[in-house]
This record gives sequence, structure tokens and C-alpha cells, in this order.
Amino acid sequence: MEHRVGDKHGSCFSPILFENGVRLSANATKCELPTFDCDRGDTKEEIAASCFSLGYAAVIVSTHSHGSTTLEVAQSEWNRFRGKFPEGSAEQYLQQKKYRECVWSEAEVVGSPENPKVQTLSGEPHITIRHAPCSKYRVFLIARKPWLSSKFDTHNQAAAVYKAGLIQLAKQLGIEADPSCFDLARAFYFPRHINGAPFEAWFVAGGTVDIWSSDAIADSHAVAPRNSSDTPRPTPSGRNERISIAPEIVEDAVRTIKNDGRFDWNGWYRVVAAIHYFFGGDGRGYDLAEEFSDAWTEGAHNPNELGRIWSGFSSEDRPNMARVGTLFHYAKRDGWVLPNLSLCSHLGPHGDGWNGAKFAEQHHNRLLFVEASGQWLEWSNVRWKVITRSYVTGLARSCAQRLYRERKEDFSENGADDARLLVDGLI
Repeated sequence: MEHRVGDKHGSCFSPILFENGVRLSANATKCELPTFDCDRGDTKEEIAASCFSLGYAAVIVSTHSHGSTTLEVAQSEWNRFRGKFPEGSAEQYLQQKKYRECVWSEAEVVGSPENPKVQTLSGEPHITIRHAPCSKYRVFLIARKPWLSSKFDTHNQAAAVYKAGLIQLAKQLGIEADPSCFDLARAFYFPRHINGAPFEAWFVAGGTVDIWSSDAIADSHAVAPRNSSDTPRPTPSGRNERISIAPEIVEDAVRTIKNDGRFDWNGWYRVVAAIHYFFGGDGRGYDLAEEFSDAWTEGAHNPNELGRIWSGFSSEDRPNMARVGTLFHYAKRDGWVLPNLSLCSHLGPHGDGWNGAKFAEQHHNRLLFVEASGQWLEWSNVRWKVITRSYVTGLARSCAQRLYRERKEDFSENGADDARLLVDGLI
């Protein structure tokens, strides 16, 4: 998908077909492309991991305001917020709006919460909130069966089912979707960005989404929203089932973060909480948290304080704790980029991570494993077709033999045993 330089105006599109070509809610007839805007700081890594772990094909593109650091709020809305919360801060306001912690942390009102600086926008007075860069993405998926207005007795019924399907899918993916996307008449600008501004476009290989079938709508009550008391509990390993980010990537990100004077106790606590959440409180996570804490440049690390905080977290805390996006935010601030695992020395050479990365490097545009169904797929240049596990095992053995021939000098005199271990590591 082309991402052009330009202002936020011009050509736009709708994922919905309209009767007579007139974009009105009452004229909506068909939709096969569920579309969301995620404007609250969800990272592309988390969105992609959710789609991949559920087996959904998706296109993820940054929107025009991606990376923005300010939010304009109508003065009347701010006054209502302050009336309800007399001591309310910018951080609390953004939390109320369900922004991610990596965005609302350390947010502030231009001026002061009590006496904000006011400017006129579109004829209305507004105040400004400064915050950390906020990731904003548009997500496109493919419906297994289209939404068809003709299947319903009334327009209101059709619109309600359309909205219910999108709400359910957003909750399943664990993203905060912009409610305006549930409007049948909503139009979207084609991807644009300001000259020099960051922009991104990702494709996640996978299948279609069962979103508007009768069974899918009937099951919508079973999907819990993010940050609610009904959020699905983490798996025994401590990580939510939808997260499929490799722990090596998270470790690499944390080791990039400079634990210096920018981190007060609250900042340190957020990093430790995010590590605890991702690793489920296991020993590997604790070691990483201790490594980060020990690197603090402003004083001595207190192991007792870390132990007290770490042991104080519980499974009930996790839905409201900092997530992996917090770690990625801090790491990117210090220059971190998603690593090429084959170049990470702590994964090899010839360890499981190194071998797997080499296998993926050879077959990344040909093979796909769908975790949701447990199936391997192969691209036939026309479509994805199901293949057997034994076929993939054969490819892994061929890859291992190639790697052994290329790196034979790395092995000891027991070359045969080492080659066998290399094959075992790949399969």
C-alpha cells in the first residue's frame, strides 16, 4: 500500500458499497473489509502479534497524525472533566480516554490544569495537552462472509450487527478502536504523511475473519474488553495467549533502554511492571528486571526493593499493568529498532533462535504457520495451500544440512553429532 506525502485531505475511500454510489448510512449494502483506526497508542508490534496469533491477514498502516505529541481538547470538555475531578491532570484525562500508558505518562496541559492556555480552532476554544509520541494506525482485515444489509429486516438491525461485529473483533484483538469507525457512512483518507514525518506499512499473512456470521455475533458477549475485570487471565507462563512476541526481542529492547536520570521511581516501576507482565513473573523476567535496575546511573541498585515490588504483583494486577508497548516506547527513545534475530549474538550461532531465524530467512515469503489452527501453509504463487508437518520437517532438515555445509569450520571434530544437534534445533 502506497504511503504518500501530503496533507490530510484529498481522495478517500470507504470499505462499504453504497446503493446508487451515494455515501449515506441508509444506502450501505455490503462490506468485506473490516477497518479500524487505533489512535490510543497501540504499537504495530502488538497489533501484528494479535492478528498473527489469531491467524488473521491484516494490513497495518500509520495514519496522518501518527507520532503526534499534542492533543487539542475542547475547553468545554476539559471544564466538564475538571468539574468531575477537581484535581484532575492531563495524565488522568488521557487515562479516561483509554490512551496507553506510554502516551499518558508524564503528559501535561499547556499552561496549567487550573489555567490552561486557550486557542481557537474551528471557531471553538480549545486547550492543548502535550504527551509522549502516540502511535496511530489503521488496520484492514478480510471478512470470511460479507456484511449484507439485505439480510436484515430493518436498517437499524443491519447497522447494529455491523457495529457489534466490529466491537467484538476489536476486543478480540485487544485494541482500542475509534468508535467513529463503527459508522456505516465513515470514509477514510488514503495513507498520507507530512514530509519528513515517520510512517509505516505492515502486512500480516493469514486468513479471513469470522466477524458477521450469526454465530460470531452471538458469541460477542464472551469477549472481554481491555482493562476490565473480565479480561482473560494470562496463560500459566504469565503471557496473554494473543501475544506472540519472542522474548528475545523484549530482552533486546530492555537492554537498549538507558536507565539514567530520566527515570524516577515511577518510571522504574513501570518498566519492572511491564517486564513482569510479559514474562509472567518467572525467573527469566526477574533476571532482566534486575539487570535493568542494576544499570541505573544515578545511584546504587536496591535488590530488596526490586524483590518487594516483584513479589507484590499478582495475576489480578496484570490487566492494568504496563505492557510490552511501554518497553518498546522507552527502547525506541534510545534508538532501538526491531532486531534481525540472525544477527543477535546471544541467540547463537546454531542455537534454536539462530537456526529458526535462518530457516525463516530462507522461507519467509513462502511458508506460514497459523497458530490459531495449528496448520502450515505454503504460497503457490496464487493462494495459500495447506501442507503437512512432515513436509516442513523435510525443509528444516534441508536447511540444517545447508547451514552445516556453509559453517562446517565452526563445528568440532564431532561434526556429525553437531550436525545432528543443528537439525534437532530446527525441528
